[in-house]
Amino acid sequence: GGSQLADSAISGQTALGAEPADTDEFLVSDAGTLKRVDYSYIKAPAGGAWNKLVRKTVTTGDTIIEFDDSTASEWFSSDYTTYKLIISGLQINETTATNKELHMLMSTGGSYATSNYEGSSWGYLASNTDWSTGVNGGTSDIRITYDNIGGNTGEQSNWEFTFEDPLGTDNYKSVRWDGLNIDHNGQARYDMGVAQLKVETVLDAFKFYLESDFEFRDGTATLYGITY
Repeated sequence: GGSQLADSAISGQTALGAEPADTDEFLVSDAGTLKRVDYSYIKAPAGGAWNKLVRKTVTTGDTIIEFDDSTASEWFSSDYTTYKLIISGLQINETTATNKELHMLMSTGGSYATSNYEGSSWGYLASNTDWSTGVNGGTSDIRITYDNIGGNTGEQSNWEFTFEDPLGTDNYKSVRWDGLNIDHNGQARYDMGVAQLKVETVLDAFKFYLESDFEFRDGTATLYGITY
């Protein structure tokens, strides 16, 4: 019975020092009856994890937000096929000018491509009742926002980007995104889009920048590898 099991039966033993094997056993009380159970029955299921790879902090004066893996190969690896990028609290260092759309470039083979892009973005303004007309980002880069990003107090944007198989050599390099953008008029806008670089070479870097070379002011950008 339980009265025969002293605390030294656990605390007095050698520590395992690692995750138990599936067949390692635990002692449990099943409605008052002592039984043993394998670790495989109680361990957390595998997969479904967001594994943080790197975080970038945006500071006043930055003109790009860049993830360059062309030399170190620190982030893109065979461990993951899907990657998520979360941009939080993004603010720009400009309060009056227009033409502040967010853009993106991809790099393959160690240099940023300035052609062979294809994509569209759409916006839904909170004060409207239907979707704004989508805009084609053109072929020279990827246009993320339908309209301007706001730079006044309280105006910021938050985004989620998904990259599929950036290390593949038989697929175009694709990205999709959605996010909340507070525009230059202080209005909330839901933006979304899809794009691809029509190149099958391995993706080794990407960066974001503002139209007309405006500066960023604040925010974070965190890259995750996704396991299923």
